[in-house]
Amino acid sequence: MLRYRVWWGLLMVEDKKNNKNLSKEKLFKDFKPRSKVQLETVKEIKAAIKNIGTELPQKIISYQGIAREAGEYYLLIDAKKDLVPIVDYLKEKSFNFQKMLNELKAVFELLEEVDLEKKKLYFKDGLNASNFWIDLKTEKIYLLPQIFVELKDNYGEYDFGDHLNEYFRPPEIIAGEDWQDKSYVFNLAAVFYYFFSSKKIFNDKDTAKVLNKIQSEKIMDINRLVPELSKEVNQLFKQMLQKKPEQRPDYGTIIKKMQSIDSEQKNNFVLKSFKEKDTQNTKKMIAKKNKKDNIKLFFRLNWKSIAFFVILGAAILYGAGSGPPANVTEETTAEEVVGYFYHGIASKNISLINQASDIDLGNMQRIITESHVIESMQAAYGGQEGEEDEDQSVYSLEDFEFTEISAADDRYLFQVNYIFSFRDQDGFYSFEHEDRVVVERVNRIWNIVNIEGDFKEMIEGNFPWRE
Repeated sequence: MLRYRVWWGLLMVEDKKNNKNLSKEKLFKDFKPRSKVQLETVKEIKAAIKNIGTELPQKIISYQGIAREAGEYYLLIDAKKDLVPIVDYLKEKSFNFQKMLNELKAVFELLEEVDLEKKKLYFKDGLNASNFWIDLKTEKIYLLPQIFVELKDNYGEYDFGDHLNEYFRPPEIIAGEDWQDKSYVFNLAAVFYYFFSSKKIFNDKDTAKVLNKIQSEKIMDINRLVPELSKEVNQLFKQMLQKKPEQRPDYGTIIKKMQSIDSEQKNNFVLKSFKEKDTQNTKKMIAKKNKKDNIKLFFRLNWKSIAFFVILGAAILYGAGSGPPANVTEETTAEEVVGYFYHGIASKNISLINQASDIDLGNMQRIITESHVIESMQAAYGGQEGEEDEDQSVYSLEDFEFTEISAADDRYLFQVNYIFSFRDQDGFYSFEHEDRVVVERVNRIWNIVNIEGDFKEMIEGNFPWRE
């Protein structure tokens, strides 16, 4: 019995000695009276520490256990003091860009080192701004596992606001897929986009809009918000924020690229605090981008009802005065009629198509009219000043050529070849098409009366990009 007491006494001395190297952090802030909720929370935290472990990579904040003193509970943390959320720090203080870039590289090195299951254990729903904490004395940045972020949000002194929400989620995760390594690439890039610029990749307060835009809208280049950034840094962020995972670089490629960027003296400048960055010019730029994105989002969400009215009013929209004046006359040749017809398809001009043909467009009627409206809206509201123009066409018809197969007094047969390309949210598709077009003279005017081949398949609703 005496031997047991001696052993227990030595153990307690050793435990106190070890605890000298641990910092204490009050678990519950202004949470009274004591309740079963606290006890259940303490049990959950102990289980979480056991599950996550106490031997974590140096970059991750490692809690060693819970102590109780004078009726209060304390989290024991390994040799780290004065930790605060980095967002709170950056709101008020400037930061050296190269140093922040090095921190980003260090996190990517950590992600490369830790296997996927461990990442999911530490950061079950990805990384967000509230996972990043800074040591006020050393200005080193650490990662706080998600369970402790939630704990501090529920019982601690911090209110993370929208730093805990959906602004940093990759498109594929929003679509319901599991977290993969390429998901963390987008995720981490979105977080540091915020740290560098003070603006999130999309800045709406409406979470549903944010999720929709992440999947569908273009992200503003980060150097528009931070002009001091080099082209290399801007290009790296564009690659990491690609919507499709397979188009993003892997950890190793990113780290090598960042190592080459590290050597550039031009990155040694000071990032202003969030307050200093929040200028009128920046606000106007963000507001303009939001307005254009919201218009496109409105159209996309109300596609069916808008399309109904577009098709219903197609005769008014395109028949009464839109497009060029009548082109098909008694002098128009059969060859010219074929050219007019396909030019009408390419330019989304129903009036010209109807002049050159006497066929039912079927499902292509909707494709053509909706495409015209979409592209008109994009022309009016899309794009941003200072950006290169992009091809925003829903579909295009290129490399058009045709050959006469047979000819008679009142009937021609042509073979037509062209490339038909179609763009939607899922990607860009391109197909080589071949049609056979019958042109007949009706009341002394040549008209297309029949089409066989790929275009007929699309008229019937068999679109190759949906196969």
